[in-house]
Amino acid sequence: MDWRHFPGRPRAGRSVGRSAVATRRAATVGAAVLVLAVLSAVTAGQIRSSHEPEWVALPRWQPSTSTSDTSAATGHTMTLGERASGSLKASGGPRPVRATVPPTVSPSTWVAWAMLDRSTGKMTGSANLSQTNNTESMIKAWIAADDLRRHTERGETPTAETLTLLSTMIRDSSNSAAETVYRRNGRNAVVQRLISMCGLTDTRIHAYWWSLTQMSPRDAVRMGQCIANGRAAGPQWTQWLLTEMRNVRGSGRFGIISALAAADAARLAIKNGWTAHGDTGKWNVNCLAIADGWILAVETRYPFRAGGLSYGAGLCADIARTVLANPA
Repeated sequence: MDWRHFPGRPRAGRSVGRSAVATRRAATVGAAVLVLAVLSAVTAGQIRSSHEPEWVALPRWQPSTSTSDTSAATGHTMTLGERASGSLKASGGPRPVRATVPPTVSPSTWVAWAMLDRSTGKMTGSANLSQTNNTESMIKAWIAADDLRRHTERGETPTAETLTLLSTMIRDSSNSAAETVYRRNGRNAVVQRLISMCGLTDTRIHAYWWSLTQMSPRDAVRMGQCIANGRAAGPQWTQWLLTEMRNVRGSGRFGIISALAAADAARLAIKNGWTAHGDTGKWNVNCLAIADGWILAVETRYPFRAGGLSYGAGLCADIARTVLANPA
């Protein structure tokens, strides 16, 4: 996310002796220049909206009959059996809407995943599950949890205004809400507490920029477990936070949750992160889901030409279907 502001609206001015027609013409030209400047900044990746951007997606990805995908970052090919190794035979919980083979992945796509069986504590995942990606808005789940716990530690009850702010950050993925909470809790210190409290091993702080925190899928799963077991938000506010995550709405409701039947999806707590970066020409799309029996994180990064947001969302959903279906 880039927190530089949009250029301000030109102020109306007066010119002695200028006709009303000339004034209107100048204002029109000025507005056109402003629009072009804004569009150029967006293209360059210099402007982000107060919510996650909804960039125009390329044609929607469709699953194929391929039985492997390739991570360009590692050159490792993950077979169907390997990807299914994180499936849950004994722990129960939500099952996928349908089993499907892994998607065909563009050679320029980096993708990694990790899954925790909450009944056994066993974590499985792709061979590159320790590699990192920008968290984007996925980290907002922790930012909210950290704020709630710190209120309790100070002996305070969050105000209605605070709860509304946190709800907007989770349900609607408001960046401005996240920035407000991040700053008031110490910025870098917010992520440092995440690393220490949740036992993360791969996560790295990006100074003063929460969305560029580098986190691996296995650390994302550990963050999810830290939220689910009450350590992150504290016993008083954990269920409130999980309820907010179950009620994510709008453009942020995609990915792993799409792999489940409606009844199971309604009980799934999620927080996704997604940004199209004009400076790198790549999408970063992450999906985190917390179920009663498991926690799954999928992270992916790919150039614009590989697809839009729907491509990354499709990867998250299809990996979830494959892992949960347990065809092995």
